[in-house]
Amino acid sequence: MLAVCLLSLFLCAMLTYRHFAYEHNIYRSKKIELKRLTVDATRQIAAILRQVMNTADSLADGLTRGTIDKRNMQARIRAVLAANPNYYGCGIAFSPYGYDRKTRLYAPYYSHSGPNGKLAYQQIGKIYDYTTSQYDWYTGPMAKGNRWGE
Repeated sequence: MLAVCLLSLFLCAMLTYRHFAYEHNIYRSKKIELKRLTVDATRQIAAILRQVMNTADSLADGLTRGTIDKRNMQARIRAVLAANPNYYGCGIAFSPYGYDRKTRLYAPYYSHSGPNGKLAYQQIGKIYDYTTSQYDWYTGPMAKGNRWGE
């Protein structure tokens, strides 16, 4: 009887050890896999952000140099958005009377917010005054220079 008890205790201890070792191995392998997935996702996000920065720089350069003018500006931002499904929206916001002397606020904006993700157009300057302090996407960069925003 004592032998059976000792054998049972030994088997119980061995199975408990194997269970915890197995659990530890699964945890370790899943942790490695999650780290790899995180690194891959970080690389993908970084590539998209680089593309966004290049797009913004390209639009800014085109406006500054005059290669993007008032006639083709909306078509250009629409084309940028259509070609980049990872972008939610794309627009250009002018400072007050910066578009022309008759228009105080002008900010054409396209987004994937239409039915079934189709492109939708909005003239932000007609919807709200984006130059007020509550709209940090405009006032922040105007006060502090280029930066990422929400």
